[in-house]
Amino acid sequence: MQIIHVSAECFPIAKVGGLADVVGALPKYQEASGISSKVIMPFYDNKFTQLHINRLEEITLNTVALGNQDFSYNILKVPSDILGFDVFLVKIVGLTDKQNVYGYANDVERFTAFQKITCDFLLDLEEKPSVVHCHDHHTGFVPFFMSYGLKYGELKKVPSVLTIHNAQYQKEWEDREAVYQARFDQAQNDSSKVIIHENLTETRANMVKVLGQLREKGQVVNYHTKNGMIYARNSRDKKYALIEPWLSEDDVIRAVQTAPNKVARPNSNNQHSSQTFTNIPQGRAASHTADLSELVVGTTRRQSNRKQASK
Repeated sequence: MQIIHVSAECFPIAKVGGLADVVGALPKYQEASGISSKVIMPFYDNKFTQLHINRLEEITLNTVALGNQDFSYNILKVPSDILGFDVFLVKIVGLTDKQNVYGYANDVERFTAFQKITCDFLLDLEEKPSVVHCHDHHTGFVPFFMSYGLKYGELKKVPSVLTIHNAQYQKEWEDREAVYQARFDQAQNDSSKVIIHENLTETRANMVKVLGQLREKGQVVNYHTKNGMIYARNSRDKKYALIEPWLSEDDVIRAVQTAPNKVARPNSNNQHSSQTFTNIPQGRAASHTADLSELVVGTTRRQSNRKQASK
């Protein structure tokens, strides 16, 4: 079994928050259990790459298109003896060859290009991975490209996992940025964008109505929305529970009932749990389901006071 992790961070190469800790540790445990585990991430011009620059092996040199502009890139391999697993660094001239991970005006271009190159990298592998594990929204298009991109047909049968480590960090896709996407059938692309946007907006609105009805019944004390997320609680002694907009009424009640109380537990005031979502279509690599449940599905812990790097 082979797992490839896609991430913007990996300790000790580049770290802003807990995401780097997870991606830097999980492959080591997987390798120790006999599973081949690799990481692909952007190249940053920082202390780690400067220290190991003479040991980085160039394995790919190509270009990636963003709209009408082409960017040159190369993929550099970090020897496995440095971290205990293989890491592939995507160096895109003018985009990822910067010191910081986040905080640039062209972050959309930087991470969209990285995701397209990642899919090209996966496509060129003779042996396709058993699972592609994507971490946080900077890699969220990878499963979408794999499933619907015209050039990525060979990747449709590869299972993917998307772990959201901190739902507070997100970005809404703008129409002007649609030209950066991988190529799709135009009719399908236009219709799917509208349907996804309208359904999500409508679904959120419906959930707010449901919460209003539950508050009238006394099953929810209060609720609010922030950054596109919905929160609710059923007692003033309880913390707010994150309510996914597609939950049933019974699931909402269960979520607010099981929300932790406000009494602080050790270290609970500066940590928060991530949620893991799997995307394994019915009939697609079903044999990996059991392995996934043991390897990647579950709760990971990270620091909630993650800071964005300054420009």
